[in-house]
Amino acid sequence: MGLEQGRISATQLTMLIISFLLGTTLLFSPGGVAGRDSWIALLVGMVEGLLFAFIYATLAVRFPGRPLIQVFHSVYGSVGGKVIALFFLGYLFHLGSLVLTNFSFFFNTLILIETPSAVIVFSIVAISVYAARHGLEVVARCSQVLLPFALFFFILTFILLIKDFRLEHFQPVLAISAKRFFFAAHSAAVFPFGESVGFLLALPALSDPEKPWKCLLLGIIISTGVLLLSALRNTGTLGILQDIFFFPSFQATRQINVGQILTRVEILVAVNFLAMGFLKYTFLLYGVILGTAEVFGLREYRILGYPVGILMGILSLLNFAGIHENFEFLEKVYPFYALPFQVGIPLFTLIIAMIRKLPREGGET
Repeated sequence: MGLEQGRISATQLTMLIISFLLGTTLLFSPGGVAGRDSWIALLVGMVEGLLFAFIYATLAVRFPGRPLIQVFHSVYGSVGGKVIALFFLGYLFHLGSLVLTNFSFFFNTLILIETPSAVIVFSIVAISVYAARHGLEVVARCSQVLLPFALFFFILTFILLIKDFRLEHFQPVLAISAKRFFFAAHSAAVFPFGESVGFLLALPALSDPEKPWKCLLLGIIISTGVLLLSALRNTGTLGILQDIFFFPSFQATRQINVGQILTRVEILVAVNFLAMGFLKYTFLLYGVILGTAEVFGLREYRILGYPVGILMGILSLLNFAGIHENFEFLEKVYPFYALPFQVGIPLFTLIIAMIRKLPREGGET
């Protein structure tokens, strides 16, 4: 039995997965290196992402109700399990800092221009630590409240922009090289779908341990539908100009103008990002403090909330010298950097468990 005693339903987990996957992707365009074909790259990337999810679900079902850190211990032994766990948690820690960096760059660039980055970052950290310290159930309930509003605002902006769509912006189709297209598709699989690997830490809390695949499947498909509409909206309204903007979704919604009355609704994009980004960061923070406490045998994980949150915040301010470096890392480095953690560790763990026929009957590992 792990440190997390709370339980969440399949519906709560699915909504949390959707919120997590939308997170920062509501601002960016997954597969954006494909340009006007990013919507096609996103669909191909979803297929790869579902393969990732199949690995995660299979591993979770093989060790029902078993905390991930205990799974590592069973498969790799005491020392090896701790090493693998620390590498995995290090990735989630870095990913959490990247989410905070995105917060900083977005609000500093477009909204709170004169506000120090540290103020933005540690404001988010303070709120997220408070939520994460209250456990997974509270984080899941937050997603139940915030996700419907985010989806409503998204659909509203999409409908208001339909009149500004230009079909010629989608032509020619697949004019880019095959190499560039498939790299874009892989990028979309890694960001955001592969990041759902973090839910391996939450799946043991599922009230029905036989439903992780259903939750991951629905979460990925629904979030893909939202991101697909986002890609179509951005391309339909901006065309090739979307390639010059750091935040094409924000720029696209700035085009909304209904009778010179309903304008400047791009703030809804900022609100959605704030809500979904908060949930993504909070879950990553929760996963890191829970996993770290289990690795070092602590009796309580909540005491790690503020120290880990502050360290994440500090790292977020040091990640990149500027927004250009951030995007260069996202487009060129992250699709390769994330693979060992998103695919390598879960797949290798599953294969070794199958070879060693773990867990053995009677619960002995």
